[in-house]
Amino acid sequence: MAVIFRVVKRTGQCTLPLERIGKIAGVSISTVQHTLRSATAKGHLKVSRPHERGKVCISMDLEWIDTLDQQAWASFEADNA
Repeated sequence: MAVIFRVVKRTGQCTLPLERIGKIAGVSISTVQHTLRSATAKGHLKVSRPHERGKVCISMDLEWIDTLDQQAWASFEADNA
C-alpha cells in the first residue's frame, strides 16, 4: 500500500502495472492483488481496470491518505531507516 499511497498522493491516481507495484514493494503480484481487493472492499480505494492486461487505475480518497499519512509513513520510515 505504501507504493500506491505515494503515487496517488503525488499524482492523484496510480496507474503502475501490478508487476511494477509488487517489484517496488518487494512482494508478489498475488499479494498486490489481495491487498487491492481487501482495501477496495473496505472502501479505502477504487480500482478500475483498463483494457490492458495487468494494468489498473487506482484512486483513493486523499483525506483518507492524509489521515494515515502520519502513522503509515512514520512506521514505514522507522522500519526502513
